[in-house]
Amino acid sequence: MASSLLLSFELIYLFGWLLKNEKPKLESLIKLAIKNGLKEELDDTKKSNVSPVLNEDLYDTFIDFVDYMENSLLDKLEKRANKTVQKKISTSLENINPKLKNIDQQVVWVALKQAENELSQKKGKTSKEAKKILLDKILKNWTPTKKDDIN
Repeated sequence: MASSLLLSFELIYLFGWLLKNEKPKLESLIKLAIKNGLKEELDDTKKSNVSPVLNEDLYDTFIDFVDYMENSLLDKLEKRANKTVQKKISTSLENINPKLKNIDQQVVWVALKQAENELSQKKGKTSKEAKKILLDKILKNWTPTKKDDIN
């Protein structure tokens, strides 16, 4: 069990933030765990003479918990960032042409990823060229319907 543990900056910051801002909720969670059987499980472990120091399951449990917390945090941060990007895209499209705000977000998202790929292969593009590439990709991915105003 002589291995090291690496915690991300985000996870350590989350722990500090929770201690600073959500202590009552953490205490409630601990009380709930005790109420729902944690104390009995601890007592059973003590009675079975299992040495906590030698029990590799405890180490694995800790690693699983930290891993879950980190993955959950990063997932939530990514989803929030994606929502922010989608809002900015929608606002940008509306600034270009107010009728573009009705274009399916999936079309824009696919076009954005394609434009990112193209721009990563062609370094040194200007902002104007990047906008042109993005708009080209949107047009290539967009399938207008008869009810679209811009059709």
